[in-house]
Amino acid sequence: MMAPPPSDLDLSLSKATDHAHYVASLAPDHSPIPVGAIHNWTVRITQLDGEPVDAATITIDGGMPQHGHGLPTRPVVTTDLGNGSHLIEGMSST
Repeated sequence: MMAPPPSDLDLSLSKATDHAHYVASLAPDHSPIPVGAIHNWTVRITQLDGEPVDAATITIDGGMPQHGHGLPTRPVVTTDLGNGSHLIEGMSST
């Protein structure tokens, strides 16, 4: 059974890191995001002034709190695309 969305649900695709050293911006490879299919995302990491961060070490984690579980797949960053952008493969929304 799904829980109702939290009142402070943040759906922004661009957000500063916890210590405000960097900004991470996400973009899905499809819109709308396909339900039930594996898809990819791009994450771009910049400094606060917008300067791209290359050769970053990035890990992916998340969950589906309304469903009561974590991510159904284990997405990974597979490719440094340059200019602060990195390809994330293996996302799923089921």
